[in-house]
Amino acid sequence: MTSDWANQIVTNGWVVKPQPDFVSTMNNSKVMRKIVPDEKKARQRVIDVVNRLLSLGPPTVPKVGYSKWLKGFVQIREAGIQGDWRLLYRTSGNSITLYCLANHKQVEKTSRDSNARVHNSPMDDYELADFIEEDQFQIDYSELLEEEIDQRNKQTISLLKERLGEREFDEIQTKFEETSERCSIFIRGEHGLELKTTEEQNKIVKESSPLLLPGVAGTGKSTVLQKRYVNSLLSADNDGRSEQFFEETLYLTLNQRLADQSREILQQLLPQHLIQGMQRTVLSLDEWADSLLNAAEQQKSFDELNKVGFNKFRKWWEKRTHLYKYDPAQLWEEYRGVIRGSNDSIDSAHGTIDLEQYLGLPKDRTTFPILERESVYKEVISEFWDSLKNNDWDDQDKARAIFQLSSEKGLQIYR
Repeated sequence: MTSDWANQIVTNGWVVKPQPDFVSTMNNSKVMRKIVPDEKKARQRVIDVVNRLLSLGPPTVPKVGYSKWLKGFVQIREAGIQGDWRLLYRTSGNSITLYCLANHKQVEKTSRDSNARVHNSPMDDYELADFIEEDQFQIDYSELLEEEIDQRNKQTISLLKERLGEREFDEIQTKFEETSERCSIFIRGEHGLELKTTEEQNKIVKESSPLLLPGVAGTGKSTVLQKRYVNSLLSADNDGRSEQFFEETLYLTLNQRLADQSREILQQLLPQHLIQGMQRTVLSLDEWADSLLNAAEQQKSFDELNKVGFNKFRKWWEKRTHLYKYDPAQLWEEYRGVIRGSNDSIDSAHGTIDLEQYLGLPKDRTTFPILERESVYKEVISEFWDSLKNNDWDDQDKARAIFQLSSEKGLQIYR
């Protein structure tokens, strides 16, 4: 389901950050019907509560609901939705984080999609529905004046600092805020639910293509790519060119897990009429390769039962004690990435470079020093290659087939 409900949130100057747990719950029909049998009315009830909280503009929140301290010594606010269901949230300056929906038993997690499991799991350390039950750690906003609320909060903080020590208390608050911010990947933006990006990321999103974006894991490359995709698609759709966009665009990921996660995130950011097109353009490299081979009626050559991967190679290695001097992971990458992954291997009869070519590679092209290459090739590469059956294949065979079909039969790789 798309997140069209986010368009109904009236920010009134607030920076609204719905966390993935909140988003996945709002998109889950089964959970919505637990709140109210009519899921549309249930979503509307949640939105009405959110809009009431935002109605006065930052930093003021209407005096509704409660403020409670978690057993992890962090303060959370809650607002009732229907019956025992409530919204857990927290404000800071002009921003409000919508954490999740909860009942008296627990935070709603049964609706977690893979995106929420990945991005929201650090919040599990805090057990957002597990409150300290002593009265002084709970405030009913409807019963107190603003001055009384401020006084109660100061007294509670002072008490906790006495129990924990001021340094430990401050460290807990800082860690929670950092975790909360890291898990808040969404924002209510101009187009409804959008990915939250930094100022630096926003500059990159607007850069023209082609664009090379290097960076280690966790630096936000996927977020930038997803936002560039959404912005480009929405712009094309506004101009009536969405079908042209889908014909000309590919969004490729390294593996299936990243493709599934990307589709799940993008589905929440796009209107319903663009979902089907998005799903056929966001692909893993394997899915893309299969689509090309299917178009050329060559997919039958690559039976998944005969696929050769690291696990098969490792089992082969384990039966040969004389090869224990080598790291199997290093050997596999040498075989797959160098012996099978070099330019010369594409044109060779067996899809590998020979010993002479291997020995002649630059020293920074392989993981083994030049003096070890001959023994690696003869003891490992040749032996493993000879152990394979004619119908065995790996991902380099699939890539090689595509390149050959492109050059020999004009298979269109790029749109």
